[in-house]
Amino acid sequence: MSYIDIETPELKPYESYKRLPPEEKEKYVKSKILEFLRLNKNKGLTIKQMSEATYFHRTTVAYHLDSLLAKGEVYKYPENSRNALFFPNGKFGDPILQRDIELNNRLFTLYLMSNQLGKFIYLQEKQIDIFGSVSVKGGIMIPFTDRKEFLRAMNEITTSVSEVIE
Repeated sequence: MSYIDIETPELKPYESYKRLPPEEKEKYVKSKILEFLRLNKNKGLTIKQMSEATYFHRTTVAYHLDSLLAKGEVYKYPENSRNALFFPNGKFGDPILQRDIELNNRLFTLYLMSNQLGKFIYLQEKQIDIFGSVSVKGGIMIPFTDRKEFLRAMNEITTSVSEVIE
C-alpha cells in the first residue's frame, strides 16, 4: 500500500505534543492511533506506516498497539508477522453476511468479512449493559480458507468435553 493512500489524523504541532504531561501524552497517542486505524479501517496499517506518517516513534506506536490488542480494541493480521496490518475492532473489512446469536444472555455476531487480504469469518463477542447499550468485548478472526479445519477442531473439542462431562 502506498503512503499516499493513507488517511492521517490531524495532529497537534510537535512542540505542543512534547509539552503535554505524560498521562495526557499517553491518552493523546492512544486516541490518535485509534483514529488513524479508523480512518483506514478497510486497509489496515503497519507500525511502520503509522510511525512514518506521524511524529510518534515506532516503539511508541508498537507499545500502544500492543495495549489496544490486549484489550481487544484492535486486530493484527497475520498475528505473528513483523509487518502485520492492524485494524480497529469490528472494522476488519466489509461484511458480506452477518448473524446475531444470543447464548446464555451473551450476544455474539458472526460475520463473513472481505477485504484486500481475502475473506474471513469474524466472531465478535458483545456485552449489553443495563441501559441496553452494546459494547464489543473482543473477537476472533479465522481465514475463510481455514474454516473447515477450525470447525473440525471445534467438533473434536466439543466431543471430548461431552465425553468427560457426561
